[in-house]
Amino acid sequence: MHLSRLFRGTFIYGLGQFLARAVTFFLLPLYTSYLSPEDYGVFGSLAVLGMMMNGLLTLGFGGSLTRTYWTLEKEEDKGALIWTGFLTLLFNACLWDSFAYLFSDQLSIWLFGVSDYAWPVFLSFFGISLSATLYPLLSYFRIREKAVLSITLYLSEVFVSIGATLFFVVFKGDGALGLVKGALSAQAWAFFITFSVALRQIPLGVHVKYLRELILVGYPFILGLFGYFLLQSSARYILHLYTDLKVVGLFCVGLYFARPVELAVNSFNTAWQPFFSSYLYQQEEAKVLFGKVMSYYLMGMCLLIAPLFTMAKALTYYMLHPAYHQTWSTIGLLGVSQSLWGAYVISAAPFLFHKKSIWQVSVETLAGLVCVGMNFALIPSLGKEGGALATFFGFVAVIVLSIWATRRLLKVQYEVGRLLKMLCGFCVTAIASFIPIDFGLQYLSLMFFVTFLYYAFLWKICLTLDEKTLIISKIRGLVGLQHNLTVTNQ
Repeated sequence: MHLSRLFRGTFIYGLGQFLARAVTFFLLPLYTSYLSPEDYGVFGSLAVLGMMMNGLLTLGFGGSLTRTYWTLEKEEDKGALIWTGFLTLLFNACLWDSFAYLFSDQLSIWLFGVSDYAWPVFLSFFGISLSATLYPLLSYFRIREKAVLSITLYLSEVFVSIGATLFFVVFKGDGALGLVKGALSAQAWAFFITFSVALRQIPLGVHVKYLRELILVGYPFILGLFGYFLLQSSARYILHLYTDLKVVGLFCVGLYFARPVELAVNSFNTAWQPFFSSYLYQQEEAKVLFGKVMSYYLMGMCLLIAPLFTMAKALTYYMLHPAYHQTWSTIGLLGVSQSLWGAYVISAAPFLFHKKSIWQVSVETLAGLVCVGMNFALIPSLGKEGGALATFFGFVAVIVLSIWATRRLLKVQYEVGRLLKMLCGFCVTAIASFIPIDFGLQYLSLMFFVTFLYYAFLWKICLTLDEKTLIISKIRGLVGLQHNLTVTNQ
């Protein structure tokens, strides 16, 4: 059912992001030796600014650009659409950067209660605006399924970020400011290299006539991104109200350990966008196909996230400075929350098919408000664990609301029975990871057994015979290919 194209795109994007994240992940012990939880708290709070401004900096083009692109036939018109969007966002970024510079003191006071962080606030804002401006150019590469090019650009940005962060944090000792400088260095490089490649790859042209549709279709998504901001970042800000920067920092490190899930979700979403858009005029087929995609996506996420519960304590105890050991309790919940955004993106496809952007915005905003309410309810008594739990409830809300709303537009045939089986098994696994046993060999052995048991459950109960046969044949094919390559090299 044409799923191979989606799987191929997801694999390529995922492999590139995995390589990048693997390098940064194994640098965590080094970073946590030079950075305090308070430093991570400052950097995490600055990230809130980026999440909050994302909609205003991209003007909601994430919802309108792809839709408009597929209505055009000539390549020069498609190129003109992309460059028109890019120049519009560049002008928009310059305006917002001017405001950020003028009001950096006030922004620092709003985030931290003092004006001491005005310069890091402006640098963070400037870097965020550079990244937002590139959205139309990167979207063109993704729509044209230039996965290798997109990942090459991404990897170059990551390695510049690693080098710059090591320089400013380890050698210069700049603390939280070093993290900001490292990120800005990478964002500036990404802007330069992506713009240079785009000049050669994308047909040049500008048509003001496209602005109207981009803005009319896109502007509701500005508010929708506000809902996403509430889901992703409200816990950090509300934690700061009730606790201190140390607790915020521990929460942010928990988010860092959930990054493998985030990169998997981002890889899937990047491949999903052009994939589902191609079914705009094949919606009968999409009803069955999208239900299958949801099952496979959630099963893959369950495989990835189960160890974030069962192995979280081991990861933090062996990898991090003792000051960070208590972050383990948030990792699994934050990983689940990140994964649920991908499930929401699948369920939200009918909104874009039928141009119901207001519906989508309403769903995301309402779920964001649910998340905020849960944060205020749980954080005062549960601290960072309350923030993680509230984030989880917010993401559950966005999926439930989306499925309820989109049933009126496209009745996707979700495999409810299979989904309930895999999720019930997952809940048992997650709860088992909180068994109050002292960390040691007994605890590790139990967690390995629980993880293995859940994987066996997925294989035995949640896969059909045909799916098992297909997986086995694919594995045999890969093993055979590797054997042939080895023989050839000899």
